[in-house]
Amino acid sequence: MSQKRLQYGVSYTPNDFANTEPGLTIADLRELRTDIHYVRVQWTDLTNQIRYKVLSRNYFLKLVSTSQRPGITCTAATVSVIAGGSCPGFSGIGEWLYVFDLESLRRVTYGPPGHAVVMGFFQEEIPHPERGVEISLCPRTVLAKVVRDAERVGVRFLAGVEHEFVLLSSMSPATAVNSADWTASTKLPAGSTEAAVLQEIADVLQNSQIELQMYHAEAAPGQYEVITGPLPPMEAADAILYTRETIYNVASKHGLRATFVPRVRPGAFTAAHTHLSVHAIRPDGQRLGEQKPYQNASFGQSLNSTERSFLQGILSSLPSLLPLTYPTPFSYDRVQDGMWTGGTHVCWGTDHREAPIRLTGSQGGHHFEVRCVDGTANPYFVLAGLLAAGTEGVKKSMPLAIGDCRKAVVDMSGAERREMGLSNPVKMPRILEEARKAMASSPLVKEVFGEEFIAKHRSVSESLEKHLLTPEGEERITRLVSMTLLTQGQQLGGGSPPRQLPSVAIRVLELVLLCLASDTHSTTIIMMPDEFQETFVGVVAALTVSISLFSRSVLITYITLAVLFLYLPRLAYKSPRQAHTDAWLPVWAIAMAYDSRFPQRLSSSGSTVGEFLVQAFRVPSTIVCPTLPPNAAPNTTVEPIIQPTETDFSFTYVLGTAIGTIVLALIAWGITFMSPLTYQFVLMCCNIPVEYWGEPFLVWLKETGGPNRRKSRADVEAPPVEVPATVEVQQENVIEEPPEGREQAANEERIPEPTS
Repeated sequence: MSQKRLQYGVSYTPNDFANTEPGLTIADLRELRTDIHYVRVQWTDLTNQIRYKVLSRNYFLKLVSTSQRPGITCTAATVSVIAGGSCPGFSGIGEWLYVFDLESLRRVTYGPPGHAVVMGFFQEEIPHPERGVEISLCPRTVLAKVVRDAERVGVRFLAGVEHEFVLLSSMSPATAVNSADWTASTKLPAGSTEAAVLQEIADVLQNSQIELQMYHAEAAPGQYEVITGPLPPMEAADAILYTRETIYNVASKHGLRATFVPRVRPGAFTAAHTHLSVHAIRPDGQRLGEQKPYQNASFGQSLNSTERSFLQGILSSLPSLLPLTYPTPFSYDRVQDGMWTGGTHVCWGTDHREAPIRLTGSQGGHHFEVRCVDGTANPYFVLAGLLAAGTEGVKKSMPLAIGDCRKAVVDMSGAERREMGLSNPVKMPRILEEARKAMASSPLVKEVFGEEFIAKHRSVSESLEKHLLTPEGEERITRLVSMTLLTQGQQLGGGSPPRQLPSVAIRVLELVLLCLASDTHSTTIIMMPDEFQETFVGVVAALTVSISLFSRSVLITYITLAVLFLYLPRLAYKSPRQAHTDAWLPVWAIAMAYDSRFPQRLSSSGSTVGEFLVQAFRVPSTIVCPTLPPNAAPNTTVEPIIQPTETDFSFTYVLGTAIGTIVLALIAWGITFMSPLTYQFVLMCCNIPVEYWGEPFLVWLKETGGPNRRKSRADVEAPPVEVPATVEVQQENVIEEPPEGREQAANEERIPEPTS
């Protein structure tokens, strides 16, 4: 730690880590009395999945002792695996060598005893005639190249991360362990599982020579934060992986699931705020960055020349770096104003949490907090992109062109924007595809990462987006949290995710179909000419069923049931006017009663109605791997066999479901001919409040007293029958009839009786 005293905070410089001793050495492993028996060879891929293979200590030492480039071989598609399959542009042809970086060797303190972990570099097995052994898709290779280039310019960096995560007690549905507020003592109560998890995480990190600064409860349900100290870029990225593995494994040990996804439930977001500081290697005579007099002297008055150009370099390239810092489609929910997530415009500000870059720390110990990074991002690519952009600014001595914003850009007036150099502020990409296009057109990204990286990264990004967006509802959250396997029959591939109707369009469709299926429009149908009724009813039924099968709306499913039971029977009548028009109400009641069965399962599955029905009647299968014969050749492979699971499928299930549906239809139709008390009883049993029973039903119940068909068009158009004045009726001899009886009697032609 630097001896420099600041007004507040701690001063760090790269020299503080120049002579840091490794946590574990090869000599330690060679000791006979060592307790290390296994070595995890670990890497992270283009989707930020942490992967490893476990080697025995003896085999690891043999590789180190006998190989010029000690490492293990792996398929060239290693960095593209999503749900067990490779992405477009990758195949099983070709192999890479994953060469150990022995300086990264350290003891595993979060897992089972007796394990160590080592990182490495992906390299070509046979050196390429032009690029040698380097592979552009290797995360650590890219970051190492950026660090070397920066040192040639004359600068070094330190980096640290705030590790925000959510602890879940259940995966499906995703349930947080504690919903108390930010830094509330009730979120870490003594004796609770979450308190034990956080303290064990802190102990493990400190025992692993990773500086723990603090941990505390965050704002979202089940959300916590662990802050570790700064390190040089490569060591910082390695420490990020080790910290995340610590959080994962300690939580799992206590029966919890830790996730770094941007947001599990509505509320505060989860991020991985990345802190960067830039330091001149020779501050005594080498002049780096923007030269005095400054072009905008009022901008960033506490920043030195190197920091000004470093900051401007990141600001200039920030939109094109978002596919690296925000790699999932859900990450872009953070690009909004008023949520402390960095806002929607490229800018910076001192202690400004509505800006994507926040300047923090005392003068002389400044560092930049990049707020547009989340925990789904690969830390090697994040640091490589941000530091390369900053180095470009220092190399070109870029003048700081944006002022120290004191409010969100969206809240600034025109004059305030011009004063801050934001006459035409640059907007942050709001969707992943927009960010990918910005990345592909960036000269900096092409120079640092290369064309091959951009093309392959795009392929993996599109495949990951499709994988995450395919399900809906709870299944989508579960897949995001756990990165589960693809469902049967689903395949990865490039291209954008399937288009989906906006929620507003779904609401409009629901409203239109509800109006078409309502009792009021039943009367409208009756008023139509006979030749139009069947056509109209058929179109409405087909439209409703089609929309229902390809939608994910439970309300549309209810309306579909109503249309099927209400309109389709009209087609069976010679005169459609004779069809009963009050069936929609009991069908609605039955659907509400059946809610715990089909609609809720539909909603939780995230499928469309059609997909749900297909999955319900699909024959389950099991993948069986045949056993190799004893005399098989060493490289013999076998194809897995897909066998139907007979015990999970039976014709009885299908037949029972069909019979149940028919019975449900008959019950719904039969209720329309029962007494009003049955209506009332069904509605009460379904817990439907009176205000939701519907005005047509209440009017019908009050005026008719029982089920009966409404007037036909002929009845409505028929003129009233005049009763001769000579007819005399003795009131005491008239039997009182219900209202519908009097109405029907008034419309019938009767022969007047002679008077006496």
